[in-house]
Amino acid sequence: MTTETEAVAQQADAFMAGKRKADDTAFMLTRVLAEMGINVGERDSWPR
Repeated sequence: MTTETEAVAQQADAFMAGKRKADDTAFMLTRVLAEMGINVGERDSWPR
């Protein structure tokens, strides 16, 4: 059985792992869009 402190630490680790995965996904999406000539944050670069 885990203590309350260990349970909180496990939850924090799981949250950080999820955040890292989300950050990596966002980074890769930004790179893919840049390869397509689309700059995130610039409305004029998006195709119409």
